[in-house]
Amino acid sequence: MQDRKLFLSCILYLTCVILPFKGGEHMNNEQLLSAISNILDQKLDQKLDQKFDEKLEPVYHRLDDLDAKFVSTNVRLDDLDAKLVSTNIRLDDADANFCSIHNRLDRIDSEVSALRVNQREMRKDLKEINSKVSETYLIALEAWGTSTENRNRLETSKLPM
Repeated sequence: MQDRKLFLSCILYLTCVILPFKGGEHMNNEQLLSAISNILDQKLDQKLDQKFDEKLEPVYHRLDDLDAKFVSTNVRLDDLDAKLVSTNIRLDDADANFCSIHNRLDRIDSEVSALRVNQREMRKDLKEINSKVSETYLIALEAWGTSTENRNRLETSKLPM
């Protein structure tokens, strides 16, 4: 309340004593009102700035705290990014190893397929050989039987000596 009285008395003093004689000239009412308005605006701006600063101070502190947390989060994310880079390098190495393993497996698979084809051909050839051996055995058996019969006939048909 005392501040208000002091302020009003200063305004009254300015309006009545100091401002009417600006530079030795007499001020008209419009100039006087403009000067008073400027003084009041300055005072009001100072008070409002002070009030806003007081009201916004906790907000500024919270924003500073958030900024600090963001900085620490960025540091942690940078660390995580570095770890992910090393992990990616290791995964690339593992991928290269798997590629070589995959190539070897493909080569083995093609070799096994070729062996299967050769195995089928060998079985076919073995069946053919087995069939020929069986035929040859039968022919040999028949020839042996015929020779035995012929010997028996010759022995039985031999003239006495």
